[in-house]
Amino acid sequence: MGADYIPAQELAMDAWSANFAALIAAAPATYGLMESDAENITAVQSAFSAALLRATHPATKTKAAVVDKDAKKAVMLALLRHYAQTIKRNLGLSNQTKAALGLTIDAPGKTPVPAPATAPVLRVAQIDRLRHTLRYCDESTPDRRGKPAGAKSMQLFRYVGTNPPASPEQAAFVGVITKQPVTVTQDSAAAGQNAYYFGRWATHTGLVGPASALVSAPIIA
Repeated sequence: MGADYIPAQELAMDAWSANFAALIAAAPATYGLMESDAENITAVQSAFSAALLRATHPATKTKAAVVDKDAKKAVMLALLRHYAQTIKRNLGLSNQTKAALGLTIDAPGKTPVPAPATAPVLRVAQIDRLRHTLRYCDESTPDRRGKPAGAKSMQLFRYVGTNPPASPEQAAFVGVITKQPVTVTQDSAAAGQNAYYFGRWATHTGLVGPASALVSAPIIA
């Protein structure tokens, strides 16, 4: 699946993602998904669509609205690419069903870039008031910064609490990271708790590798 199956133009992207979300919401089991998966997809698509409207309407278009739209777009794209790849690899689905979702069907004989086999190694480089600065490397090359072959970004997740999360699913998606250092701002209400982070590499088509080990840092006010 090429990198262009999701339109780059944002109005077209909104239409594509709305179709993707609507078809899955109507019958998630058809695609090998659960109701909770469909709800997650609908939530991020709706959030992006509303933010796009605010960021393009003359009465509400502000710098803050554009920043919010860009953030919600990044979250949506990361999640939808993940599900798109999961659906594409489902051999029980016809190419017609996949194409209806807007997925590109690879030509016979084409070899896609595989999912990363290694995990990132995260490090909290600096702790400031309501802010953490992170750095990362790959576990196979801990002496140099950078991503492994085939990985175009790192998906970063965070859980805030007094104890580590019981499972990775409890962590919230922070964003798609392509450069470092990474600065993560904390909510003032979280002061006194800890932030727990993990990441995973992703290809440009959304295939993801294994999750990193958790790293944590206190949130100071």
